[in-house]
Amino acid sequence: MRKVKARVLVVDDEPAQREMLKNILNVEGYETFTAADGDDALKILENVKAQIILSDLKMPRMDGLQLLSAVRGKYPDTIFIIMTAHPSYETRAEALDKGARLYLAKPIDVEELCRHLSEALEL
Repeated sequence: MRKVKARVLVVDDEPAQREMLKNILNVEGYETFTAADGDDALKILENVKAQIILSDLKMPRMDGLQLLSAVRGKYPDTIFIIMTAHPSYETRAEALDKGARLYLAKPIDVEELCRHLSEALEL
């Protein structure tokens, strides 16, 4: 049995995106959980200690920036990464100001993502 690198929570309202990232991260050695939006993510975090949250920016009910604020309040050591299909300077600046480690544009470059995850865990 191989060692798990970290627990990752993937939060995205697109089921195909969630599953693709979950499968890739599992192959890379991460224990991966998924949520359809920020509300679901907060419920999962009550029971699962995730070291990394990989969240979409635009989602129904609670978007990625709202989730980031909620996570920073309860789980300040969690590495938070925002991903979006609609990047803008304003949302990037807001995400980084609120404590996101990274702001990635979709489609996600899987090699780049895995490199960033490894680097973030080394700090």
